[in-house]
Amino acid sequence: MKLRTTDYFRIIADLCSNNDNVIHRVDSATKLTNVVQKNLSIPEDYEIAVAILSVLFCNYTLCKKVSFSQFKLKMGLFEITNVQEDFIYLLNNKYIELGKSANNIEWIQIKSKLYSQLYNDMTKENHNLFLLIAGKQLNVPQLNFLKSKLFNEGLDISELFRTAVVCRQFDAAKAIISFGYDMNKETEQMGYELFICANYNSKFCIDFYIQQGLKITDKLLTQILKYAEENSEDFEVENSFNLIEELRTLKE
Repeated sequence: MKLRTTDYFRIIADLCSNNDNVIHRVDSATKLTNVVQKNLSIPEDYEIAVAILSVLFCNYTLCKKVSFSQFKLKMGLFEITNVQEDFIYLLNNKYIELGKSANNIEWIQIKSKLYSQLYNDMTKENHNLFLLIAGKQLNVPQLNFLKSKLFNEGLDISELFRTAVVCRQFDAAKAIISFGYDMNKETEQMGYELFICANYNSKFCIDFYIQQGLKITDKLLTQILKYAEENSEDFEVENSFNLIEELRTLKE
């Protein structure tokens, strides 16, 4: 299974969160950053822009206005002038929006253009559903729309479900389950998701899947191992081994 742009984002955000120097972080994620730049048509000159989008996309509720001081702390950006051109590029291309007081930037927010580019190969129905769950709780009409479109031909509900979990939209994910989605029938997709979780700080995702009834089977563990071996050049296989051993204690 090909890595999705959102998964590259998750790994880059994890690297950003666990290194002290912003330049070193980008160097550590060069291969992944280059893929994202190509996918989103971001020039190589603005490689730190990818890290900015990654942290915003992965560490906060989507569409939320994030405290700028909190964001800088997460990125380790003590001197914002070091990456000012990257910010200007993102602003000019409508990837982000900044809220300003009289003299200071107060908050930063991803704009909808990024979501559209991340999922521009989705069906119309799937794209609309993703935008519904991306960063806000669903109201009754939206839930009804979600239910009415859930099993239409061409709708990748597994992708939508996992996106809801990653974005911490747990009510939306639970709604998808209540409408009849069974993640235990999606061994390949869930194996891939657990492999990504093993290489990103996604313990909350694993906990949610298990709490909602994910069954740990030999077939599922084999899928995790398969993806780990196929992507050993990009990820530490040991991370997947450790998760597999942890999950074995829950195996039926």
